Amino acid sequence: MFRHIRSALPFVLLAVGTFAQAQDTAPKIDAAGTVSSPAARIPFSSFASKQSLTRFGEIFHEGKAAPPLGQDIQASRAFYDKINTDRAERMKKLYPVEIVAQKFGGVAADVVTPKGGVDKRNAQRVLINLHGGAFLWGAGSGGLVEAIPVASVGKIKVVTIDYRQGPEHVFPAASEDVEKVYRELLKTYAPQNIGIYGCSAGGILTAEAVAWLQTRNLPAPGAIGIFCAGVIDLQGDSAYAGHLLMGEAVPEHTRPLTALPYFKGADPADPLVLPGVSPAAEEISADAAGVRLARFRDERNPAQQRAADRGRRENRAACLGRRVAFVLLRSGVARIQGDVRRRRAFLRS
Repeated sequence: MFRHIRSALPFVLLAVGTFAQAQDTAPKIDAAGTVSSPAARIPFSSFASKQSLTRFGEIFHEGKAAPPLGQDIQASRAFYDKINTDRAERMKKLYPVEIVAQKFGGVAADVVTPKGGVDKRNAQRVLINLHGGAFLWGAGSGGLVEAIPVASVGKIKVVTIDYRQGPEHVFPAASEDVEKVYRELLKTYAPQNIGIYGCSAGGILTAEAVAWLQTRNLPAPGAIGIFCAGVIDLQGDSAYAGHLLMGEAVPEHTRPLTALPYFKGADPADPLVLPGVSPAAEEISADAAGVRLARFRDERNPAQQRAADRGRRENRAACLGRRVAFVLLRSGVARIQGDVRRRRAFLRS
């Protein structure tokens, strides 16, 4: 009998040890709702292509070589300009375009048009691109990366501008530069035929610029695109999970927008800094047809209005904390919400 117990003992200890290890590595939730996971294994998206997987690996290694944020700004600019210049050169081969340097109201820009000319349907239309780069870098080559494929595939003129950035300049310098370019374009184009779009810092600036234009009593543009950014500060669980999915250390706390040098002295409660904090801001809502932009009040009977308000609150809560890109058009809003890594790999390729 004791012999059988002795022979079974190693397996019992192994089972207990495995159980204890599973307990140690299992996610835990505290009273504040914070999830702690000592170990996590997250496969790459099954919806992504093999090319995206390869590119994701390259981006991961690129990020490891990046100069620390907040130190030598010239080193950071040189680092990202080298990467973006390489991307822009590859894009020129894939997406044939013509590029001409031009100034609008004294603001430097590159005008990008498709080789073979703008489609006749877009002859009276133009897009303004606001490049990303943490309001620190991205001028020139970074703007071309975001403008070249859009101009070529869309058969439309894109004006990508080199707005003023930190640490040399502070808010609202970039918004003022967008206003100067917009005013110049209004001399040639109807406002409904002008679109403004941007990614990351450029997406934030897109929202800020539209709010800024309103304070200047200028007509609203016909379309805006906010990609990988939003109209409120970066908050919610995606501010943490996004780092994990990119192979980065999960931060203890989120970094507020106003921590960036460009926003030194800016008030986060100012709607011109974060338009989403304005009581008059339009609210994101969803219906059976998808996501659209709806005003707080509209022409409904009281019962319909209460139901609509509930739906907006619920869907707005559902969107908070998730990295979502919105394309705002005159006809409504299309939401691009996908795998974080897949979208980043696409945008950075």
